[in-house]
Amino acid sequence: MERVETDVLVIGAGPVGLTLTSELAYHGVRCIQVERSSCCTVLPRAFNVTVRSMESFRRLGLTAAIRKVSYPRDVKQIFSFGTQVYQGQEIFALDLDSWGEVEDKLPNKKLLYFESGCSGEIPMIIPQFALEPVLEAKVKSSPEVTFLREWELVSIDQDENGVTAIIRKASAMKDSEAPEEKTIRARYLVGCDGGRSAVRKSLGIVQYGKFVIQKVLAIYVQSPELLDIVQDKVGLGGFITKDYLALIAAFYPKECKFMVQVILGAEEVDENHPLFRDPRPILHSIVGKEIDFKVLACYPWKAHAVVSTKFHKGNVFLCGDAAHQWIPLGGVGMNVGIGDATDLGWKLAAMLHGWGGPHLLESYHRERGGIAEQTVQEVALQFGGVRQAAVVWQFVLIIMRTPIISYIVRKLSQAFVKKSLVIRLAQTVLAFYYDRSNIVVYDEGKLRGDDPEPKDPFIPLDGPGRRAPHVETESLETIYDLFGKSYVLLILEDSKEACFQLQGEFQRRAIPLSVHVMESTPAIRRAYPKKYYLIRPDAVVGWRSDTEPSTERAKRLIDTLVGNNPPRRLLPWFSRPEKALFRSMKWLAVPLVSVSAVALFGTSPGAVLFPTVVAASLFVGLSAIFSRKEDRTQVARHKGIVMHQFGEPSEVVKMEPKRVVTFGRREILVSVRATSVTQADLHTCKGLAPNVSESSLPLALGYGCAGEVVAVGNDITAFAPGDEVYLHLPSGGAQAQYVVATTDVVALKPKNVDFVGAASLPWVSCTVWSALVKRAGLNEGNAVGKKVLVHGGSGGVGSFAIQLLKAWGASVTTTCSTDNIEFV
Repeated sequence: MERVETDVLVIGAGPVGLTLTSELAYHGVRCIQVERSSCCTVLPRAFNVTVRSMESFRRLGLTAAIRKVSYPRDVKQIFSFGTQVYQGQEIFALDLDSWGEVEDKLPNKKLLYFESGCSGEIPMIIPQFALEPVLEAKVKSSPEVTFLREWELVSIDQDENGVTAIIRKASAMKDSEAPEEKTIRARYLVGCDGGRSAVRKSLGIVQYGKFVIQKVLAIYVQSPELLDIVQDKVGLGGFITKDYLALIAAFYPKECKFMVQVILGAEEVDENHPLFRDPRPILHSIVGKEIDFKVLACYPWKAHAVVSTKFHKGNVFLCGDAAHQWIPLGGVGMNVGIGDATDLGWKLAAMLHGWGGPHLLESYHRERGGIAEQTVQEVALQFGGVRQAAVVWQFVLIIMRTPIISYIVRKLSQAFVKKSLVIRLAQTVLAFYYDRSNIVVYDEGKLRGDDPEPKDPFIPLDGPGRRAPHVETESLETIYDLFGKSYVLLILEDSKEACFQLQGEFQRRAIPLSVHVMESTPAIRRAYPKKYYLIRPDAVVGWRSDTEPSTERAKRLIDTLVGNNPPRRLLPWFSRPEKALFRSMKWLAVPLVSVSAVALFGTSPGAVLFPTVVAASLFVGLSAIFSRKEDRTQVARHKGIVMHQFGEPSEVVKMEPKRVVTFGRREILVSVRATSVTQADLHTCKGLAPNVSESSLPLALGYGCAGEVVAVGNDITAFAPGDEVYLHLPSGGAQAQYVVATTDVVALKPKNVDFVGAASLPWVSCTVWSALVKRAGLNEGNAVGKKVLVHGGSGGVGSFAIQLLKAWGASVTTTCSTDNIEFV
């Protein structure tokens, strides 16, 4: 078997994987990229490349090539919502400009998540099948990269020095030939292999969040007739008809190609349903008339809103959909993955070039995991109730027959979409915030960022952990042309020799640093009000100050920036946004009810009161329906020990491979590292435990375990992801890969106790506490000087009882066998 060595092995060659490989090659890192498919995707899939992604592509020299295959530069973008395409009732429309107008530097132009002046780049509308070849050509032209198509991952084995992977020729499997295999030894491996990631599964990492929040039928069509109908609405349109709720995206107007995404109901999920075989009735209903079209593809898919419990394990990392998945509406799917690649690329390069610290790579999950958490919550809130919201919109369409109500609905809907969709998702794109990073130096010695969420994401933010503000200078189209290869020290209103202690420390440690003295123009001062800034290679502010650091301060700064310092434990805080559906109800209810009552029934008190009460009851009832259940987070299926009948443990205990759990706002999710087997488990197996009967089956075994917190509910403030804990589950179920618990049965694991030892503590400690405190009435206050006999002191319960009594000041006598004297 051929053996090859490289620095980084990248599995998967979608937009995220290709971006990562390009980023690594940009930093001079040797890579091998492996992709199972035989060619780039032929489906549109993603289509919106945000300005943040374009800033990354600019650094890689790709923007000109991307613009050539994007939307026509003179076509304006329109995002609308109505009843049908042809002669339908328009509920609202968000009119945007063309990217050509922005390129020509016309003032006050707006695109999706973009306003003139917020960046030196321009967001692009480009289908994934047109983007991938551009990225692949860049990768193949890089001498640092070996690109392997039609190869697939077989296995991963890692140690502290690197990863050994076996890959095989995928095409040989189709031809029933003996597959050719290769062994690749790499320092790091990155899985960019999508939502069904083989890399993630090999690591045993599961995902949590909301699974199957929408079921969708994708219909990819080509229709010149449809293009003629929507000429004035080219962009993204949402349409609600009597039977369907759908989105139509003009993916490639150059070739009259459209992607129709139909939100399915629960009764329409069977792939044998006629809709899957013949989607013409759907299209005719949405368009509003029969048209000619060619179906290029038709397939169902499920939309999730989930995040992986970890983004890396050892020297193996997850990127893009392998790490997180959500509804790819609004451009926050592929683009967040591109952000992952940009973040991870320079950090891997720093480690391979020798200047990255031992904790640098830990920042990847801290930074990108935080962004994924925020995005998945926002996407789930905005789009998770789309199908249910259709019920409300059907009611709205009825009362919109009155002109004044139609006018109000249009204005309020447009304002709502702009605030809830455009502005909030623009914050994800432009105003993202690494507020928990261990490689960012926050102001005034803070351990975490605490900047408030900006109301306007298009206003520059210069705080540590933020995207560096764009500004244009006399010599640069954008200040971003200075960023990428190294750390950048920006000096304002001073000489190039300023911060010489900091510059000297960078030089002494051989850390790449570029120093630039900026001219003091009003635009630069607005964007960068401090005197000194350190900008990371990924164009994120790492530090800012008005004073030069001393030598000792410079050393501490750099220790943090390059990851020499271990991450500190930070308790979480969460924003708790209301569901988008509820927000829409609140601002729709009062004006709609009032105006509809007056318009339809006159102005008399009785005529106004009755419909107002009816309509208000409708809104309250819908709110009660949608909010009845606690919003619980699901955990992907994993393994756990379960028994389905009573008997000897060797005969009845089985490993259940598809265990499912959920956790709520007041619970935590723990990845189990060790679990205990006690006498209680044996009694349970034989049906001898109290309160256990045939009706209790199946039973999940195990009461005590220890592990690492991987996620917490929104109301949890006492624990944070990464905490090492031990816990007791009164109802059992601790013998599993993941468990859910409330905070009253969880404690932080002592640092001098390993996971195995900690897992043995919960059951014996609860047993001892029950015996000494509840039965014997002893406690810390009354046990001093009392004589206590512990019979059998060498076992788990006995040794714990001795330690507790001694700590309380009691005089303890114990018994044990001769062989176990040393234990007591």
